[in-house]
Amino acid sequence: MNKELFKSFAKGDSASTSDITPGNAVIYNRVSTKEQEDNQSLGHQLESCKRYAERYNLNIITEPFGGVFESAKTDKERKEFNRMLTFIKRNKKLNIKYAIVWSTSRFSRTGSTVVLEDLENMGVIVLSATSNYNPKTPSGKFNQRIELANAAFDNEMKSQQTKDLGRARLLEGRWIGKAPRGYDQKTTKKQQTITINEEGKFIKKAFHWKADEKLTNQEIIQRLDKLGYHITKQKLSEVLKNPFYCGKMIHNFLNGEVVDGNHPLIISEETFLKANEMLNLRYKGGYEQKKEKQWATLLGTLKCPCCGFNVTASISTKMKRKYNREVYYYVCSRKGCKFNNQVIKVHEVFNSYLSNFSINNISKDVFEKQLHKLFNNLTKQDKSSAQQMKTQVSKLRAQLKTMENNWALEIHPKKKDILWNNIEDTEKKIVEIENEIDKHENSILNLNTYLKYAINMIYNPLKMWEEIELGDKQRLQNLIFPEGIIYNKENNHIEPLSINNFFNVKHNNTANYLGKEKGLNSEKSVKSPYVLGAGVKQYNITLFAFL
Repeated sequence: MNKELFKSFAKGDSASTSDITPGNAVIYNRVSTKEQEDNQSLGHQLESCKRYAERYNLNIITEPFGGVFESAKTDKERKEFNRMLTFIKRNKKLNIKYAIVWSTSRFSRTGSTVVLEDLENMGVIVLSATSNYNPKTPSGKFNQRIELANAAFDNEMKSQQTKDLGRARLLEGRWIGKAPRGYDQKTTKKQQTITINEEGKFIKKAFHWKADEKLTNQEIIQRLDKLGYHITKQKLSEVLKNPFYCGKMIHNFLNGEVVDGNHPLIISEETFLKANEMLNLRYKGGYEQKKEKQWATLLGTLKCPCCGFNVTASISTKMKRKYNREVYYYVCSRKGCKFNNQVIKVHEVFNSYLSNFSINNISKDVFEKQLHKLFNNLTKQDKSSAQQMKTQVSKLRAQLKTMENNWALEIHPKKKDILWNNIEDTEKKIVEIENEIDKHENSILNLNTYLKYAINMIYNPLKMWEEIELGDKQRLQNLIFPEGIIYNKENNHIEPLSINNFFNVKHNNTANYLGKEKGLNSEKSVKSPYVLGAGVKQYNITLFAFL
């Protein structure tokens, strides 16, 4: 029987046919940089693709895809490229046979053949307007894959050259890329100049508040906000973790090395490390006090007697449901640990224990000299802060006046309500900042009065602890008990892991709870005398924050 009769049932292209047959096609063109787009490279590509289509009688059925600059390093992330794929998938009835590109090397630079294979599985062949091979043949397909591999190799070489050049610049102390917030930067081929701007002054304050006063990030944000500088919690965390501010540079091109930069320092290395020590407390079992748990003042200081980790706090849901009462508990959240104690009972024992403390045999004359020296230095900062807050108030008053005028002219009720809410919020903020200004100016004008009050307070840690705010409570606790405390449920006693030698316990019949468990000498639970100077300074700073 004649085989020619069955030709119409045969599958695949005729082995004797190597030419590109007419059919429907789409065009995709791209450049990798904005400069190439501006220099009409896209227009040149498009004209070449159209001439190629005319030469082989290919019918372009839609507007060209691409026409923008997008990287070909990651095929799946190109918007225009994916739009082309989606169009082909959704329009199978159009029987699209070809996707015309200016060059296969411009089509993809990853070296992967997956994209080509995806299109081939949909019955679409990628044609290059600048190549003379037919990708429908084995040899043509091989040449196409070679072009992709060469493009990927070229990309890798350029990438490595960029990294090597960048690394060389960094090792010279020259920053590559944009300098972090807080700096202004002017860079030419020959020279780079980096200077500290106004934002850098606020960043310096943030570092010192974290390192010296041990403020939480939220407290720092609130202080900065009153000075007119606004920063999110995430951005503040990024700033505090960046060693660029103390003169050190880190970068992916340095492969784990840290090098010295030529830029000016905003803070010292010591301040940076102290600030980050505070940031890392939560990874070492520390705790940053949350505002919604004002009733759990010992969080961050109280340790679990079973596992030694910091406890958390919660409200008893059982008591809430059964008696409609809010009963608070300190609990250990570690798996398998069942430690829990009522907050009110622990606080009663802690207050009783703290009442036994006083300053350790230091005369009031010594303290007065120390306080004068410290407070005089700190009030210099107060003067600067007060002036910055006054500037912020002036700006807010100008905004308030504008809002009041807009409110008076506004007709739409909803917009009028929004404006009124903004007016009330601004007025409230002005009052808060003015109260803060009064507080700073009072500390400057009434320094001697404050110091007399401070001397009396210093010798009574319990009274001071009862009167200061939550954040300062936590700092005072950490100062007196640097390694935390244990509440021993068996004998209803507070048992410190260590006590700052700066303080004296009048009578103490408790011992180091964990020390007994581990067989440690109880004398080691007290900090050695060399920390005395630091204790005086930090205690004074805590007191100053309260005043």
